[in-house]
Amino acid sequence: HEGTRYEINANMSSTSQGHNTEEETECSFERGTRQDTHAVIKYITATFLEVKPGFCASPAITESTATAVEVLVFGEIYDYVYDEIVEETKQKDSNLYLKIEMFLKNKFSKHEAQKEDSSLFLDEESCEYKSYLECIEDNISNEALNTLRMLPEAHCIADKLMYCVDFLEHIAKRFHDSNDDDCNKKDDHKRSAVTICADSLLKMVCQHIVVAGVPNINAEISFLEEFARDEQLLRGIKGYALITIQASLHFMNASSNFDLDIFYDET
Repeated sequence: HEGTRYEINANMSSTSQGHNTEEETECSFERGTRQDTHAVIKYITATFLEVKPGFCASPAITESTATAVEVLVFGEIYDYVYDEIVEETKQKDSNLYLKIEMFLKNKFSKHEAQKEDSSLFLDEESCEYKSYLECIEDNISNEALNTLRMLPEAHCIADKLMYCVDFLEHIAKRFHDSNDDDCNKKDDHKRSAVTICADSLLKMVCQHIVVAGVPNINAEISFLEEFARDEQLLRGIKGYALITIQASLHFMNASSNFDLDIFYDET
């Protein structure tokens, strides 16, 4: 109920003001929307399970109930929560996309020079660098790009995690398809049993992040870090997907040379 919700927030605010130091109050203000959101989700879920004890009958039903509450809450306040996270990760995302922009410009300039100085063929549809890069990079999956670009459209944890899982699955499929093509070219009649290693997967995730151009990608993953529940992450593939993208972003944020660190092929 609206009255209950405002009462909860008012009580939380008055408690914080009564006990926090000036520094703690400033930090609390910066995270205020997220703190209130955690409290509201917890309160509504606990109240609902108390009123309807049948929804505690099994872990699966309880999990579905918690997810439904999150969908309802974020349906009302997602923009406020997300904007707070975007503000917190603004510098990190700004630095990342500056590096991506510089990498794309440098790579495009090199290919334009090759185009002028040699007989390298480029069709008219490849004039824009992003399209050109998608055409020439063997590791790039259009399905994975489209899935990653849907991440900002999702406004609840379950949907964002689903896109993360689908994103990795499309990348893995692209890896195996490319590997099978290589075997066929070599007239190898044995089906490839090669699995993608963690380093190769991380590298391919980074490549897709560069090409996809998803705005505020650090904020997107920070949102999941903040609100994804242990019950969701402990289900294997969802937790693995989030950790993999986290590691890839950390690597990209720390990298000073995308050409060498991400796109360099030792083979």
